[in-house]
Amino acid sequence: MTKLHLEDIKLKTVGEQIKDAIFSRGYTLEEFADEIDIYLVSLKQYLRRKNGGSATFKIKITNFLDVSYDDIVKSPEDQLRELNRRITRDIFNYYGNDDIRILNKMKDYMLDFDLRDELPTLYRNFGVYYFFKNDINKSIEYYELSIDVSKSHGSLEMDAIINSEMGLLYYYKYDYKNAKVYYKKVDSILYDKCGEVSNKTLFNHFIRKARLDIAMKKPKHSYRNLIIAKDYVYRPKMDGYLDLYWGQSQVLENNYEGARKYFESAMKNFEGHDIQKSLVYNSIAQMFMKKKDYDKAQAYIEKAMAYSKNMSYFFEYNYTDTYTLIKSKVGKLETILEEVYSSVVNKDFSSEKSIVEIYRNIVSNISVRQRKNIDKIMEYLIMTIQEAQEYFSEKNVNDLKICLGELIIKMRSI
Repeated sequence: MTKLHLEDIKLKTVGEQIKDAIFSRGYTLEEFADEIDIYLVSLKQYLRRKNGGSATFKIKITNFLDVSYDDIVKSPEDQLRELNRRITRDIFNYYGNDDIRILNKMKDYMLDFDLRDELPTLYRNFGVYYFFKNDINKSIEYYELSIDVSKSHGSLEMDAIINSEMGLLYYYKYDYKNAKVYYKKVDSILYDKCGEVSNKTLFNHFIRKARLDIAMKKPKHSYRNLIIAKDYVYRPKMDGYLDLYWGQSQVLENNYEGARKYFESAMKNFEGHDIQKSLVYNSIAQMFMKKKDYDKAQAYIEKAMAYSKNMSYFFEYNYTDTYTLIKSKVGKLETILEEVYSSVVNKDFSSEKSIVEIYRNIVSNISVRQRKNIDKIMEYLIMTIQEAQEYFSEKNVNDLKICLGELIIKMRSI
């Protein structure tokens, strides 16, 4: 994977593309001019021309490099298609704050050159970016755009990908009803046409369906989808996901020994992949929490958070749910509140949204019967809002205030 940078998003002139072809073969301009028997000054003049020089010059280049001229010099449209293909291939690595500038620059180029058939992929890439920034609502907006333009300019493969990923977004919003709707759309797309869709797309779709079954506490349904997914494994690491979700299904059936074996197998398949390992640690933490072994649960969720730290904001947010639940179970909720408030005061946190997400998890998981805890959460939340108003964005401050409002409603329900 070679992630592109903002300066890579540009259209190269004919001369620049010819120079790239020369340099890629290890020649300097002087050496190349000698090889094709022209003066260096003539070579430089040809490279400055919009049409790439004379027909004789082009023949000399292609004969010497043993490649067609069209393979050397691409039209602006073909260059953009290639850039979009490379970004799409590695889009899961584009989650930095500056990466949105790359996507916006690509969008401007696409619209300038009216490349409508590339828009489904482009808008999907925006959706993936916002997903990993944990802005799922914004992500859904772009996926809706992608689905809309795909109706007239998409492909069977892209239709399956974006609808399946849209189902995943609703899964992460805990909106299982809508997730199921989109997964059924994919099933309809694939009906009698699986041979026209890549194994990667098929594997991801059936794995997602299995995850939804697990979330809905339907382990028997998940086994069926995992068995189907196994037929479409497209690289060894993917076996780790089969083991991970098979293990989670075993936990649902209280078969902890069976789950442990699957989690161990998943760790072996995920060797060298920290983010994927963090998923396994999170699952093990949830298993121990179900067994009421909170010390081990805490140890494993801390491992999950350590493995995902500074690699994916999305996973950091996701694990705070498990972490806060465990802490509250062992009566250490106040410790979390102190840590969060201290991090805001000292500006020692990964992002403002991570603070908002922690409070969301705490408020959503607190019981109305826990009056003492509600009072303590309210105290720290008010202090955090007061501190955050000095430098948090307006949106994140408002999100904290919404948490406070939800907490007040819970308190009035007592």
